Amino acid sequence: MTDQYLLLNCVPATVRDRQRYVGDHVIRHYRPLGLAVLLRDLGADPIDQLTIEGGIGTLTMYANGREDWKPTLPGTPSKPNPPPRQADPGLAAARRAICASCHAMEDRCTAAGCGCAGEGKPGVWSSRCPLGHWPVSHT
Repeated sequence: MTDQYLLLNCVPATVRDRQRYVGDHVIRHYRPLGLAVLLRDLGADPIDQLTIEGGIGTLTMYANGREDWKPTLPGTPSKPNPPPRQADPGLAAARRAICASCHAMEDRCTAAGCGCAGEGKPGVWSSRCPLGHWPVSHT
C-alpha cells in the first residue's frame, strides 16, 4: 500500500502511522463498496486489480467486481473462535488507569484504533498497549 491510503477519511488519525491498521480500515470500509469506489475516493486512475494487506487478512479487489479474501485467522461457522481469556481485575484496572491518563477510552484504548488485532483492550489478558504503556503480565 502507498502513502495515499493515509489520506482516506475511513482511517482514524490515531492509526495512520500503523500500516497494518490502515489496511484493516481500508478493507472493512471498501470491501463492500468495491475497487471502483476506492479508486474514485483516492482520485486514482482505473486499474485491473489492487491488493490490500492488513492485520485481519489480505484482500485483492478486481475491476470486474470479483475479490479474493484471505483472512489471517479464519474461523469456521461450525467452530467459532473461543472468547479471549479475561485479565484479572487488578491488571485490568491498572491498564484502564493508564489508558484514562493517555487517551479517551470506552473499554478500549482509542489509540489502538481497530480492535481486530487484540490491542488496547484492558480487560483481555493477551491484549497489549499499542503505545507500550501497559505493564507486562507473565501470569
